[in-house]
Amino acid sequence: MDAQLYEDEPRDIQIDFPSARTFTLQPGANKISFSVSNIQGTKLVKAKIGYYIFPIYLTKKDGSSGEYTSPVRVNPDYVGSLHLVSEHPIIYSFAVENRGIKDLKNIEVIYNEDIFEIEPEAEFALKQNETKYFNLTLNEDMRTDFAETIYLQSEKDNVSISIPFKISFTENVTQVIQNRTNGSSAVLTCGERSGNLCSGGNVCSGELIISSDGSCCLGACSEQKKGSKSWIGYLLFGLIIILLALIYLKYKKTKKLANPMDRKIREAERLR
Repeated sequence: MDAQLYEDEPRDIQIDFPSARTFTLQPGANKISFSVSNIQGTKLVKAKIGYYIFPIYLTKKDGSSGEYTSPVRVNPDYVGSLHLVSEHPIIYSFAVENRGIKDLKNIEVIYNEDIFEIEPEAEFALKQNETKYFNLTLNEDMRTDFAETIYLQSEKDNVSISIPFKISFTENVTQVIQNRTNGSSAVLTCGERSGNLCSGGNVCSGELIISSDGSCCLGACSEQKKGSKSWIGYLLFGLIIILLALIYLKYKKTKKLANPMDRKIREAERLR
């Protein structure tokens, strides 16, 4: 089992499977091994590892060793991300693939409903070699650091997969940019979501979703239609008419005042 410690100092954790013991996590990546040689038959066991309890399916292959390989693969199998407190919405995408030799039914996604909302559904079936895609939307009022694990389980088909989440928040934009530049945001690429990245000047005809390489269009990208510019011509024509009217009025007023002596003679003649 792979475990990641995001601290600068080693930390001891307690493990109760297959027997109680203490394991020291080192900063960074760790691998925790379990002995299953004494496990009899196929069964579901629950292992407490630190603060978490993990369901584990075990299948006995022969009389000397136990091994279980899940027919289900998830991508990504870990999500660690840093977000701005003001960021809305926050969506995580993951893919579930059936690599087994039979169709799977009644797979359930077990998650904390106070933290996430899932689309399209939390219970689903998966045909052989089929891949399905899901979005986990973080609830709007969840803007504090947290660690959470979601599970994909089917007791009937011996499926048990976990996806750990470690999510942090900050108000520092530079910190978020550096974090994502370093590739720590674990979301699928647009190609993995069977989408298209629309170039500048193009618009998406379908749904836009978040991917690791930008806004991802699940429809077709088409050239944006240029709006009619005829209104510019009408505006210029109107301005010219107004300008000509102002010139005419000014000219007419000037013409009336051009010969003030004639005006005075006419006024004197009226007084006689």
